[in-house]
Amino acid sequence: MFIISLQYTKPIEDVEKVLPEHIEYLDRYFDSGVFFCAGRKIPRTGGIIIGEAGSMEEM
Repeated sequence: MFIISLQYTKPIEDVEKVLPEHIEYLDRYFDSGVFFCAGRKIPRTGGIIIGEAGSMEEM
């Protein structure tokens, strides 16, 4: 199991611009069974992804 903690490095306005592509990315890994939980941090400074893979490279 892996827990990934993401921290935004750009202003939230820039993050919002790429949100549709990010959701497609998440959906692809949810559909494959690698990711099983994800969500935003509060305050909105990044996100968390929880998943299962055989190695760090697979994740």
